[in-house]
This record gives sequence, structure tokens and C-alpha cells, in this order.
Amino acid sequence: MSARYDITHGIGLAILTPRLLRYFLEKAPEFLDRFAGFAERVMGLRADEFDSCEALAEAGLVKLEAFYKSIGVPSGLAELGIDDTHFEAMAEHIEKHWFSPLQGFPVPFTIKSITEGENKAIRKSCQKITFDKKTHQKTTETDQDLYNNRLVIACCVDPNFKDAELQAKFGVMGAESLIDVLLKPGQFVDLLLGVQEVNGFSDDVNDLREEAKN
Repeated sequence: MSARYDITHGIGLAILTPRLLRYFLEKAPEFLDRFAGFAERVMGLRADEFDSCEALAEAGLVKLEAFYKSIGVPSGLAELGIDDTHFEAMAEHIEKHWFSPLQGFPVPFTIKSITEGENKAIRKSCQKITFDKKTHQKTTETDQDLYNNRLVIACCVDPNFKDAELQAKFGVMGAESLIDVLLKPGQFVDLLLGVQEVNGFSDDVNDLREEAKN
């Protein structure tokens, strides 16, 4: 949206996110438990205070909207003078460059959290130890790009990047190679943000958001 209108990426997301989540809640009721979990774990609501998961999920979205309003986010695009002049072209771009290559996969992707033990094992697998003969000191360096890839691979349930048949379908070998051909850079960042959020890496997520803005 910020490519066609005078609006920052963050404000655009804040305006559209509650509406997008409501769309998914209506069109994909199988994700109801996730929305209820979002309402509890992120928005701080209590399930025992609501008659149903639907009511809890909707209350979570209402509270999200209230939060955005409290920090000065406009309630809609019209407040920023944005009309629908470019909406059709934007929809065509999204269909062509985002959804078409991912047909057959769930939107949003299905991800899970991992344990700290699993996370440590992934990080260790991405580390390189060098030894300085002069100082007799060891230095450990982590390949952050490799770590991000392997974290996404470990947490992404569907699609399963480790699936050999899926790799063969796209003509690659290895989960990391499948990510490279299946996802665009922006899609990978979005997926990584989701993976980091579900694992509680709030600081890393904020850093990624700032990096994405720049």
C-alpha cells in the first residue's frame, strides 16, 4: 500500500490488520482456537469471562483496535485521504506475485513454537568456532541468516519445508533451498516475524520490524 499511497508501512498494517484478521475469522473458522489464544495470550483477556470462543476471539480484535486507537492510529484509510483508486491494481499484484505461487498451501501458514532446548540445538548447528593461535582464545560466531532459515523450517508445520516430495516438486534438494524458491523476501520476513512472535522473541521481532521499515 505504501508503494501507491502516502502512508507508512506500520500505519498501513495497523489499520488493515484487524480487518484482515476478521476476514480470516469469518472465512476460516478452523482457526478459531488461534484467535481465542491470541485474545488470551496477547490481549490479556480471560476465556472464563466469555460465553464462547467466538465471543472471546471478537473481543480480542476489539481490544486490538482499541490499542491502535490509543496510540494514535487512524481508524480507517479514509482519515488519511486514501480512496480506492489503486485497489484493483494492488489486488492483481498480490494475486500474481504472492498467492499464485503459494496455491495449495494454507494462508496463513501453520506454525508452531519450539522448546528452548530445540532452539539452542538449532543455534548451535549454525555456529562456527575459530581458534586464535596467538591468543589461544576460541571465538564462536553464529550465522544469523542460517539460524533464521532453520528456525522457520523447525516451526513451520504446513507447508513442511522438510518434505522431500515437496522439494522434488519445486526441483530442489533441502529445506533451505525450498525456502529460497518458494518464498519472496517479503514473504520470508513475514513468516519469520510470525515464528519469532509465537516463540516469544519480542525484542527480535521489534528489531525486524524496524529493519523492514528501512
